[in-house]
Amino acid sequence: MIPIKTSLLNSVAVLIKTLTIFGLNKIMAIYVGPLGYATLGQFQKAVQMISTLGKGAINISITKYTAEYNEDLGKKHALWRTAGTISLVGTVLVAACVILFSKNLASWFGLGLV
Repeated sequence: MIPIKTSLLNSVAVLIKTLTIFGLNKIMAIYVGPLGYATLGQFQKAVQMISTLGKGAINISITKYTAEYNEDLGKKHALWRTAGTISLVGTVLVAACVILFSKNLASWFGLGLV
């Protein structure tokens, strides 16, 4: 009984999310036009790529090893400390690069901010 209820609630949540995203995309397309919509898409992809680089792309590994080291608290703390260090260093490096090359990145991603 519980899996059916969970699946039903998840299906409703996915349906609501899909309809909301469709509605927002339609409104954005009408108000900003094709060029503005394309520019917004480019900006979102750029932010997503920069965010992934900053995090060091380690999310899946953290989940896997946290589950694997469930019983060993010392290993879990070492894993999280290492993940935090990688994220911090990656974020600082990516932020510095974004600041230094902001005009180049804006023209490269077609944001027209130059």
